[in-house]
Amino acid sequence: MKLLVRIFLGCLLFLSGCSNRIPSASGIEIPDAPLIKAVQDVEDLPLFEKTEWVPQEWWTIFNDDQLTDLINRALSNNPSLQSAKAKVYSALYRSDVQRSYLYPNVYNEVDVQREKLSKTSLIPAQASPPPVGVIPPVAVPIPFYFTQYDFNFFLTYDFDLWEKRRNTYRAALGELQASLADRIFTELTVSISLAQSYFQLQTDRYRKELTERLVQIRENNLNLIKNRITHNLDSNLNLYQTEDLLTAARQTLSQRVQSALHDELQVQSYIGGEFDTEIESISIPNKALPKVPLPNVLPLHLIAHRPDIISQLWMLESAGRQIKIAQAGFYPDFNLTTLLGFQTIHFKKLFEARSSVYDFEPAYTLPIFDGGLLTANLRGSEVNYDLAIFEYNQRVINAVQEVLDALVIVKQSYIRLQEARQDADIQRKALDLVKQRIKNNLSSLIDIHLSEETYITALDNEAVALNNTFSAILNLIKALGGGYDICEENAS
Repeated sequence: MKLLVRIFLGCLLFLSGCSNRIPSASGIEIPDAPLIKAVQDVEDLPLFEKTEWVPQEWWTIFNDDQLTDLINRALSNNPSLQSAKAKVYSALYRSDVQRSYLYPNVYNEVDVQREKLSKTSLIPAQASPPPVGVIPPVAVPIPFYFTQYDFNFFLTYDFDLWEKRRNTYRAALGELQASLADRIFTELTVSISLAQSYFQLQTDRYRKELTERLVQIRENNLNLIKNRITHNLDSNLNLYQTEDLLTAARQTLSQRVQSALHDELQVQSYIGGEFDTEIESISIPNKALPKVPLPNVLPLHLIAHRPDIISQLWMLESAGRQIKIAQAGFYPDFNLTTLLGFQTIHFKKLFEARSSVYDFEPAYTLPIFDGGLLTANLRGSEVNYDLAIFEYNQRVINAVQEVLDALVIVKQSYIRLQEARQDADIQRKALDLVKQRIKNNLSSLIDIHLSEETYITALDNEAVALNNTFSAILNLIKALGGGYDICEENAS
């Protein structure tokens, strides 16, 4: 007996040594210096304001009620978000399944079995031994046909000494938390995309109006040149050039109409395919830029505000639990099975004391030889853990890159917007000057047409620069996590 115990303990020590291995990968940290420098480069711009972080409902900084309504409808009706929510519930119920394995399993079984015995089997029906105490001994035949009635309660329990089931449950909880973070990231992606499409729609509608004005100006200019040719004041060359410019303007107008319709359909698709929803136009040139939140502690808290990184952290936690689950497979499993109930072939005597039965069956199982299955499972879990770390590192790198890119693009977009506005103001003043010269007969109608075209081009460039600035701001908000905070999520 002592020898068996020693062999058993030796096997445990050997298996324990085989099951331990430290994963080779390690997580990286966010580089502070580049983020701090990037913040310092933009903090003096009037576009930014220092704050703790982006508000959770970040779209409110644009002060656009229509945009707020569209985003709220998208958060309720968008199929991608509904799918993300369903995945959360799926992960929740999977974790509930694993949690149930931590408790004893008690169930009742009622069985009625009609049976016919063989007359030629090992114990034939006519050759049963007599009952004890019967004198003289007379063989009592076993019924050829009989009905067995069972009414039993079973209890099974796995003692989980190595926390295999607990770690399975914790791994499922990690997947649940990851699905929650994925849902937030999906909400952020959809809402940012909707806002970008919304501002693109408003910009394309405004540019369509500008192009309509340009077409009208070139039509007027064409009529003017035709009139000048009639009076031998101009050549056909200018006529052909003007007709070509008018054709180009009409083609541009067709493209603007198509772009505006496409943008409108895209916005409507984000709110759940409500294609009959009317989206009102706003005066995009007069749309004020929002104050862009610039966090004071950007390097320190970036990870906690990025739902995609938090999701991968939870998957990393789950992968670590899978290693412990695989390690527990090397150790013996202790469990208990009990039975308490009644069994009889006489239904009226089913619940009598003499019909009662019970069974108490503790057991353990220890893997001895499995062809390398447990070792392969463990090594696979360790590799999956390394893969989770690599994915986490990549997401951290992507997050830092996105923030750095967004800060630079916001700054440059804002500078180009100011230059475009300055140029539009100059062209407006030039147009006013040409109009004044016409009143004094110092310029021709062709001059005013050319000046109007130049002014419209400047307004178009201003609209493009403004939309690029809005898009850059939205990309920065997304790079910062859109107001997501893991601390607030855990508190709720």
